[in-house]
Amino acid sequence: MDAEVPPPIGADALARTQLLLQAAETINSSLDSAALEQTILGEVARLTGADAAVLLEVRGDVLVAREALGLSDTERDAFVVPFETSVHGRALVAGDVILERPGRAGPGGPWAAVAAAPLRSHRRTYGTLALFFRESTAFDAEDEASLRTLALQASIALDNRRLMEEKERMAVHDGLTDCYNRGYLELAIDRAVKEADRRGGEVSVLFVDIDGMKDVNDTYGHQAGDELLIELARLLATSCRASDVVARYGGDEFVVLMGETGAAGAEAVADKVAAAIAARNDGARPPLLSASIGTHTTGPGAAESLLREADRKMYTVKRSRGGRRSSAG
Repeated sequence: MDAEVPPPIGADALARTQLLLQAAETINSSLDSAALEQTILGEVARLTGADAAVLLEVRGDVLVAREALGLSDTERDAFVVPFETSVHGRALVAGDVILERPGRAGPGGPWAAVAAAPLRSHRRTYGTLALFFRESTAFDAEDEASLRTLALQASIALDNRRLMEEKERMAVHDGLTDCYNRGYLELAIDRAVKEADRRGGEVSVLFVDIDGMKDVNDTYGHQAGDELLIELARLLATSCRASDVVARYGGDEFVVLMGETGAAGAEAVADKVAAAIAARNDGARPPLLSASIGTHTTGPGAAESLLREADRKMYTVKRSRGGRRSSAG
């Protein structure tokens, strides 16, 4: 009978490395998925044999469960632990894996063992990855190294997703005011008008232009001008419905797109914006905010006139008021 051939030296280490690479690939393939956290927890539980896994995030002086695997929603929502004294917080402070055996009581516990690994990268700190075991586990140095690697991969994945989201946001938002940009507005107008054509409804826009922006920049500086732009964007957002699109059209011009809104509704919003600007100026120190407002409503088949007519009415208001006060036209 042939003697049993022993496994080659390093076979276990190679297998472990392959499993870690597979887990990293699975996690990174989920960057654009809303289930990234669940994927992270699933891979960590699969590789470590944990009965439950929780992604904890820091909120003030406590850690709370952001996502959980192997726990009920009630257990997850009730899982709030002190940052300074819990094993999860100590792992984050120490920047390394900590194992408690026997584990302390936790969600769905008691547990025979609890492991915690920090979730942080050179860009930011996310929280802690917590693992729970119902039976005592021989968690050795290689297991700790694997968990440390998994936590690092998870942190990198969370970083990459955040960068992707920021890039996507920058593509459609104005960098200064954080409202939508002109490119997004044009797409939104196209969608709103097509919907109006389909339903036979109306679409309205407000065209808003800050008065005397050059004088503000020359007298008070460009930072003061930027602050007025930011304030106007905020006032427009708070004066409109959540479904309306507030966009910076260019320079000191803004547009508010209101789907399924007739002329009376557009005039009401214009009045609300003018009142908000007046309230902002009440008791404020210079430079005061002044803006001219034009509105236009269109029905099916007249998309081309939407911005052009609102722009024309806005400039009519600006000329009639001398660019010195807010008004709806």
